[in-house]
Amino acid sequence: MSEMATPEELFGSARSLRIQDRAYEILATDAVTWSDTAAPELRPLLPDGDAPVWRAVLVDEGCCLLGSVAVVRTRDAAAAHSVYGDIHRAGTRASCVAFLEPPDHTGFAYPPSGGNWRSSVLWRNYIVLAEVVAADGHTRTADLRPKDMGFDLLTIPIRGIRRIAWAAPAPAPAPVAAPIAAAVADDRESEPDDTAPHDGRDDELSDEEREYVVGAVSVMVRGGFKNEADILEDLPHTVCELLGRDHAGLTEELTLFTSELFRSEKAAEAAWHDVTTNDAIDRAFADLRAERIVALQNAGLTQSDGWSDAEEAARSLAFDLEWDADTADIDDEAREAAADSRWGPVRGAVFYHGQDLARAVHGEGLYLAFGAFAEPGRARADHDAASAAVGHTVREVLARHGVAVEWDETAGQRLFVPPFAWRRRRWTRAPAR
Repeated sequence: MSEMATPEELFGSARSLRIQDRAYEILATDAVTWSDTAAPELRPLLPDGDAPVWRAVLVDEGCCLLGSVAVVRTRDAAAAHSVYGDIHRAGTRASCVAFLEPPDHTGFAYPPSGGNWRSSVLWRNYIVLAEVVAADGHTRTADLRPKDMGFDLLTIPIRGIRRIAWAAPAPAPAPVAAPIAAAVADDRESEPDDTAPHDGRDDELSDEEREYVVGAVSVMVRGGFKNEADILEDLPHTVCELLGRDHAGLTEELTLFTSELFRSEKAAEAAWHDVTTNDAIDRAFADLRAERIVALQNAGLTQSDGWSDAEEAARSLAFDLEWDADTADIDDEAREAAADSRWGPVRGAVFYHGQDLARAVHGEGLYLAFGAFAEPGRARADHDAASAAVGHTVREVLARHGVAVEWDETAGQRLFVPPFAWRRRRWTRAPAR
């Protein structure tokens, strides 16, 4: 994509579009720079403050939800990775850029309170940020959920980038980007890309493209959450999603690579005679159940996904605990709070998502999101205090298992496990404590 790329090149020239059988209308697009739109505290992250930013604002077919998306193109994948990490250290629910608002003549406006759903993904040297709000400034019930529209918003520009990125030499990707794109692909079936070749022959594959896809599959294997059969079965789909086109030759190459990597991983695991950091995290997360805290690993792609999964798990945990006011080991104040809470005795959650997993596999440490669940009518200060209490408990339980955590003891910063060798077991049992 050239420096002077237009919004139409990225988002498409049509004002209406469909994603997953959902219809949207593009209300406005523009092209600005990082220094124009980034939050003040984030502007210094890109020394070349004129980095291009493309923005679009859309409304769904029912005019219930507004969605804004911003695409930042950095000079290379390393810069994108660095900025993306700083954004996530601030938390994905923090405002990172000034999203494009709908024109006055449309009658739509953003509510002062901000987004109902906010997330981001990293793809090569591009950062894609998205936000969804209620179109009239009020939460309403609709068939389309903010999360659904949010995923569609993240998909639209990635497809636009693919259409033009492969036509010219592209910067070498950061390895962490690959599993993110793969996770987007896994989350929902994509529409066919009519720009890809379909003559049955493989086109030429660049070294950058091969490195990118091989890196994605490597993280899938090394992450320890997918088995060999599933990865091999999904390889054609994975290659198509990451390249934006089919490539039988690369798929065949990856089939051999994946099988060999699984054999290598299995042989290496046989020599894990000590308790690994992953063993300790597994045990700590299991113990957090007794603390009435949901603890999830590899929960979705983003923090929004993770919280959705955590809420579902909290309902199940509340039922499984079979909390009894006469026997539960909690004080009277906590018992009263549990009786009034929609989450029962469950205090909160901790988790890491797919993007956190990718960074950890590459030896960059592990971020853990945590917090109390939202309660209607609870003051922000009370919610933050409850969230910080969850953070303290998580840190204490991890410490009991020998896992050190860095944290500023506030609800606004995620817990961080410093870099460690990622060794998650699949074929052996961890030694006794």
